[in-house]
Order: sequence, then structure tokens, then C-alpha cells
Amino acid sequence: MAKVKTDITSTAAPAPEQIMVGELALNAVTGVLYAKLIDGTVIKFLGSPVCEDSDEPVCYIPAPKITVSGITDFCCNGGTLTFVIDNLLVNRQYSYIIADLKANSNVVIDVPTGDLLPNSSSQRKFTTSINISSSEPKAVFKFSVYEKVTVNSVVSTYLRSEKIIPICCQNCTG
Repeated sequence: MAKVKTDITSTAAPAPEQIMVGELALNAVTGVLYAKLIDGTVIKFLGSPVCEDSDEPVCYIPAPKITVSGITDFCCNGGTLTFVIDNLLVNRQYSYIIADLKANSNVVIDVPTGDLLPNSSSQRKFTTSINISSSEPKAVFKFSVYEKVTVNSVVSTYLRSEKIIPICCQNCTG
């Protein structure tokens, strides 16, 4: 039986020279399993936490659901998009960001605080409005939700959900 290499001190992936092709390496701090391909690339396998208080052998971690309103009547010289993030898990720490995906655009995004800390089932849904101004008639944004996970005092951030939002501005004055 082959033994899996184990790292219990760092959170880093093994360097290609640290494992052989087909060999497995487990980072016991993060719970990530790595393997080396024949081209020398190191790949990772992410696990799911085991549910101790459930009949299910593995916890289902739902992806946050992102919906957007305000797109059809968006005014580029001062419009607001409303984002609803639903399906958050209680007692987890989330954050969100919005990014402009068009190169060299002249967009100003006013983002309120991006930290979400649902601590009851009534807080699994979060709504935020974001003011955006653009001198361009078309824009493309990416809204991303991340989860911060702490294991043995090591903090990692994982992308949990994303939504691409194309905008075609309405004719506005002002």
C-alpha cells in the first residue's frame, strides 16, 4: 500500500520537485489533496467537511445564489444595481466584491462594506445596493462572493459564487 505524503506545518501546495508523477500529497492543515501529472503540473482536490450531527456522511455546501435588479432601467451617469445574495450558511464569514471587466473604462463603483456574517437563519439572505457611474453606454461587471474559512488558525478565502452582469445604459440626462 502506497503511503500519501503529508504536510502538517504549512498551507502551501507541494512544489513539482517534491512529489513524483502519480504520487499523492495531503496538506493536513488545509485538507487539500495534491497529485502530480505527467507534464509536471501539480493539481489539487478539494474536500468537503464531514457532518458529525447529521445522517449525511458529507456536508452539502450550497453555493450562494446571486440575483440582480435594476439592470433594465440602469442609468450610467448615476445608476444603482441591487444585489441579493441568498443561500448563505449560518455562522460562516462571507465577503463580496464587484469588478469592472471592461479594459480602460471610466467606471466609478461605490461599494458598501463587503462583509457578511449571517448568525441566524433569518440572515441567510443579504441585500445591498451599489451605485455605479460610467461614461460608457455599455459595461460588464463581475460580482463575486467569497467565504473565509479558518482551520487550525490558518485563514483561507474561497470563491463560492460569481455572476457576470452586462449593462446597456438607458438614455439619461443629468
